Amino acid sequence: MIVSPKKLSNYRKLWITTVGEIKTFQRTNPRIAAVFKHMDLHNMNFVWIDNIDVVGVLSINLEKGDGHIWLSILFVNPKYEDYGIGSEILEFAIKRYHIDALTVRTTNKKAIHLYKKYGFVIDTDSSDSYHSGVYRMYRK
Repeated sequence: MIVSPKKLSNYRKLWITTVGEIKTFQRTNPRIAAVFKHMDLHNMNFVWIDNIDVVGVLSINLEKGDGHIWLSILFVNPKYEDYGIGSEILEFAIKRYHIDALTVRTTNKKAIHLYKKYGFVIDTDSSDSYHSGVYRMYRK
């Protein structure tokens, strides 16, 4: 199926608040069900859908206790990549929730590039910056 590029606002946005809602999405789209396993119900969780396809997922941790608002998950269904959906989800998270911290795999060059574009920098002083293949990034 070819996806035509749309603005994120054209997709239906759901705020996921229960385990039942997450399990429903896992059943309807098993290809990306693994993403939902990492959603924490103490976070702010959003899912954008197009019919039954999950377009993107966002999870924000507001209560980590370290003075930062953490981006826990930003996922774009591979079928919807390269249409600016990731940028729109990140902009939503920054403008609405003022996220200023995240972790990203050191091998995820595409995501690192996106985060740098929005002012995030790799924290080279962090004890786990190079540990386990994960960078911590903060927005100044």
